Amino acid sequence: GLAPAPSAVFTRTTFGFLASGKPHTVAAALALGREHVIPSMFRAFLSRMAVTEAQAPSFHYYLNRHVHLDEDFHAPLSLRLLAALCGEDADKWREAEAAAEAAVNARLQFWDGVLKALPSQHAQAA
Repeated sequence: GLAPAPSAVFTRTTFGFLASGKPHTVAAALALGREHVIPSMFRAFLSRMAVTEAQAPSFHYYLNRHVHLDEDFHAPLSLRLLAALCGEDADKWREAEAAAEAAVNARLQFWDGVLKALPSQHAQAA
């Protein structure tokens, strides 16, 4: 395919949530597999990457802005949406938990694949 394997797998997983026809599982994947994990992930990028703000001001701005929006707005709203969709239904909460776990695992596998594809990883392995 056109997309690298890690991207294709991650995209298929994401579209699998959408195809489920279950709004609560879509909301769980969004809330707990994206909106709540991206701020800490982007903070780690900012603290560890070798590219300074002076070298890439737009990139740093993008990451910082994304952290702010997800942490202060998207994450709390996504949890409210999830709670509204699941309500008091224990089965929906179980399905939501499974979807969230699958979404986080898909994201981990995606980033592991990206890391393996980086040229520096090939040089270190040789």
